[in-house]
Amino acid sequence: MPKYLLLPPHYSLIEGSTFIQNIDVVDKILVQRNNLGDRIVLIDISPSATTTHKKRIKALPTKEKYIIVQGDMNNIPLKDNHADIVINDCAINFNTSDAQNKQTLTEIKRVLKSDQSICILSTVVPKCYDNAEFGQDQELIPSELIDKPVDFFPLTFSEPSTEISRKCWPVPYYKNLFESESVKFNYHEFDILNRMCRL
Repeated sequence: MPKYLLLPPHYSLIEGSTFIQNIDVVDKILVQRNNLGDRIVLIDISPSATTTHKKRIKALPTKEKYIIVQGDMNNIPLKDNHADIVINDCAINFNTSDAQNKQTLTEIKRVLKSDQSICILSTVVPKCYDNAEFGQDQELIPSELIDKPVDFFPLTFSEPSTEISRKCWPVPYYKNLFESESVKFNYHEFDILNRMCRL
């Protein structure tokens, strides 16, 4: 039996994920766990995204476990020490400044229950620095470029979206961000595509 089926009830926060496939994966886990105490909060600043969530969740067998909130990940409308798990699926790339990125992580730390709680955060980093000039893991990027974000346009389900751009910073920036004194996350890097998701 998978270990996660034996875990206690979890209160989880998912920030800014508009992909229906992600909701389906979460629902599959909820069904497998069959834990009456599990609760999932979905938060997105976009009214259209929250509408999409509500429509999809109505058709799910675990719909009573979900709470849909329209709100800002940089000002999460939850009490302190509230969530066992926070998932930020590239939503941090909607931020346009270092200050906003730090606020996102500060808010995540605020709502997590304890040091044993988990944040799963995926981010996009610039592909333009993926060559020998900038080192194996972009570690040779000149210091004047580390804090400068690059624009990218995310893909929708079928085609690129030109309505809204996002910002991505290079790998050393995110490592510095997670290790900064004002935030200070213990983190483990994981690979999605070529070490991180690069566009």
